[in-house]
Formats: sequence, structure tokens, C-alpha cells
Amino acid sequence: MILNGRVGQVSGSFDKDKDLLDNEIREKTKKYDSERPTLLKIGIQAPEGTVIILNDQEITIGKTGVYELDCIVPITSLKFKETTKAIVDFVY
Repeated sequence: MILNGRVGQVSGSFDKDKDLLDNEIREKTKKYDSERPTLLKIGIQAPEGTVIILNDQEITIGKTGVYELDCIVPITSLKFKETTKAIVDFVY
């Protein structure tokens, strides 16, 4: 998979079980891509213990409050298990 070099960031309060790829992230990427985005890398800053649902897998953010996925993985779904304030950086 090849990176196209586009990066973005969304921040704020994200609603429980709402897929960011259909909402906030889609708004940021639609200028360059008419399709629903597939993210390749992400970094999330959120409170310790926050649970994200990444490609239908639950992941708990550790005590640093940072989660990074540095390897290239097609991300087709990204949700928060509870309404959460966070910063999400992404490459698509």
C-alpha cells in the first residue's frame, strides 16, 4: 500500500459509537477524495483508559494518553466507545 502523503487532524468531543470516517474525518478528506476515506496511520491523544474501536477491535489507550499506529494498516472504521474529548491525527 502506498501513502499519498495527505495528512489531517480532527479534535474535539466525539460522540459514542459514531464512526469518525463517516463524519469528522470525511469532512476533512472530501476535498481530495470523493470516496469514504481509508486511513493508513493514526495517532490519538485522549484520556487514559479511553476505549477506541478500530476496525471492530477494542483498544484501550494506556497511561500516557497516546495511541499510535505507526505501521501501515488500512483503517476502515474508527469509533470511541464513550463520548470522548480527543485529538486524532491521520494519514490517508
